[in-house]
Amino acid sequence: MKFRTASKRTTTDQLLGRVDLIGKVATTLAPLANAALKTPGSMPRKAIEKVLGISAQRLLQPYARQRFSTWFKKRATPMLANHQAQVAVFPTCIVEYQNPSIGHDLVK
Repeated sequence: MKFRTASKRTTTDQLLGRVDLIGKVATTLAPLANAALKTPGSMPRKAIEKVLGISAQRLLQPYARQRFSTWFKKRATPMLANHQAQVAVFPTCIVEYQNPSIGHDLVK
């Protein structure tokens, strides 16, 4: 198996490797991003296929309007009489940008 060196990275590698940047932009512009991505075979999807190589027919999840981490910081913290333990939550990109309700349920 050959690995690409930094100088041989494709445009696809460069863009898709920046998951957090894409996710932050897409959630900020969720209505526009979702409109562009929701219809397989549409012109925006064909352009994405040409540039990134992601099939225009592939079904893609819509982006959330609010990221999980944003919701988490703003939520009301419950007051517990007994502090039992600490838990660390590391949301995946799907939870952070596309389906934060999974994270909401986990926190509840």
